[in-house]
Amino acid sequence: HHHFTVIAPPPGWDDWQAVDGARFYGYQLNDNGTVTKPAEYSTDEVAARAVGVLESAGTRPLFLLVTPTTPHRPIDPAPRHLVVSAPAGVDPGRYRLMLSGMDLLQRIIDAAPSDSYLIVTSDNGFHTEPKWGKGKPWDSDTRVPLVVIGPDVEPAERGEIVANIDLAPTIASWAGVRPPDSVEGASLVPLLRGERVAWRDELTLELVGNWSAIRTRDELTVTWSDGLVERFGPERLNGPR
Repeated sequence: HHHFTVIAPPPGWDDWQAVDGARFYGYQLNDNGTVTKPAEYSTDEVAARAVGVLESAGTRPLFLLVTPTTPHRPIDPAPRHLVVSAPAGVDPGRYRLMLSGMDLLQRIIDAAPSDSYLIVTSDNGFHTEPKWGKGKPWDSDTRVPLVVIGPDVEPAERGEIVANIDLAPTIASWAGVRPPDSVEGASLVPLLRGERVAWRDELTLELVGNWSAIRTRDELTVTWSDGLVERFGPERLNGPR
């Protein structure tokens, strides 16, 4: 494992704590430059630290980014989840791993002030066929959950095409600041309020050097690195069958 060295929080952060090395046990924790080796299961350690930050924040505005390692391999669930049975059709090991992440999420929801905005999403999806992996243009890998709750969020399910590039403009809207012109994406605030607004109808996806793709509401067009172009309709958005 590559170990990082941090003497103080990176630029822009007041408080920076990160798990390093091993994933669930035997890891190092870099707490603003001080390295410790907690015995606690890492997802629970991260949860406890996140809750601590929320509880000590008082009324000051706060941006908190929480990125647990769950559900990355190794398949090493928290002890309380070792014998939980998984729903039909779901990989049991991966499911048990996820449960500590769900616990973390619940603890943060319980600790967050009532006027908080909470974004729950993932950096990537995953495919299990023909073998486990990620980094393909299919929906299994690129289409991840995005759930937002907050004071003026209209409970609904929206069908617009949104992406991680929209998160920074959204957070800037909430904070009342204008993001730099170099920031791409659009604020999701009008969508979250339930408004009907003009919105993109396609999104570029790319794994540099491997493929680029355009995803519309019901079609995926992939240009592979060898120049082959393939178009997939609604029934094949998760790859050739």
